[in-house]
Amino acid sequence: MKEALAEKDNKIEEQAKELEEKDKKLEEQDKKLEEQDKKLEEIDKKLEEIDKELEEKAKELEGKAELIARLQRQLEEKGIKD
Repeated sequence: MKEALAEKDNKIEEQAKELEEKDKKLEEQDKKLEEQDKKLEEIDKKLEEIDKELEEKAKELEGKAELIARLQRQLEEKGIKD
């Protein structure tokens, strides 16, 4: 009977060690995921900045296109064509 209890005790200890190892691995994975999340947040911020810059440039181009169209109309009205 003592042998059976000792075997069960050994199995429980082995399982506890396995669980500790799995827990450590999960903690490492969690840390890696947190690091990746931070990197993704930084990338997202950069993309937002780029998007704002592109919107500003698009507005500038729209203004220039309107100016060009207005100048072309004025030239056509004066009878001067490209």
